[in-house]
Amino acid sequence: MTAPDGYSFLNADDMQMTINKDNPNKSIEVAPNTSDFMGTITTYPNKGYTDLYSNKGTLLDDVVVSSNSSWITDKKVYINGVKYYRVATNQYIKASDAYLYTPISKIAQINGKTNAKVYDSKGTLINDRALATNSAWKADKAARINGEKMYRVATNEWVKDSDVSLL
Repeated sequence: MTAPDGYSFLNADDMQMTINKDNPNKSIEVAPNTSDFMGTITTYPNKGYTDLYSNKGTLLDDVVVSSNSSWITDKKVYINGVKYYRVATNQYIKASDAYLYTPISKIAQINGKTNAKVYDSKGTLINDRALATNSAWKADKAARINGEKMYRVATNEWVKDSDVSLL
């Protein structure tokens, strides 16, 4: 199967499929190859560096960006079904290597009767950390991590929106 001109499959598995006569319905999602998109991204921490790619999806072997660095992006593109964000002329970061966020400047006060769990930027629970009930933390980023709205309260520590009140 091929996507219409100017579009890419969102799921690479959709390029080849078998139709089941007992269940012939199949949804296939496509997206424009390029769209203007203003946003801010941060590369995931703890890797040391993040690779950059050309507008053809080719790894650029002469340049990388630091892990946990923030970038403004003006384009979202799909190359061979993979989503990228443009961070410089002909330099792209894979969406899987970064997260989108909104800069904020708020105080996150912990709600509830129990300590709030803390997560990293990929949504993994940090087992040896929790934030005390009624404690207040400066939040500088808001992001949707694994479909859940969260706020950053330390370098790689996030709390769920449902566990805080923003002041």
